[in-house]
Amino acid sequence: MLVNPITRGFFTDSFWEPVQKIWNTFSGLGIDWRLGGSKYDSGNPSTGKTWEFEINFVNNVGKVQKLYGRVRAAGAGTIEDPLSRYDVTMTVG
Repeated sequence: MLVNPITRGFFTDSFWEPVQKIWNTFSGLGIDWRLGGSKYDSGNPSTGKTWEFEINFVNNVGKVQKLYGRVRAAGAGTIEDPLSRYDVTMTVG
């Protein structure tokens, strides 16, 4: 999978660097994708953030198809600041 090296490990930045790398990878490969939106988990403090996206492609019989995906940053920090450290997963279906 293209994003496995990007999502491996824990992250401590405040600008979602691995998520930005995923979007840059999609664009760099010429993938027709669109960000659908993002939202933080409810709660104070928030324990994660989720981004939704779509990938458009033409299948092997020439039909336009769409895949839907999510990138999830889940807090792995302290109780006081769960997002001071986080991990990232991506699902597509």
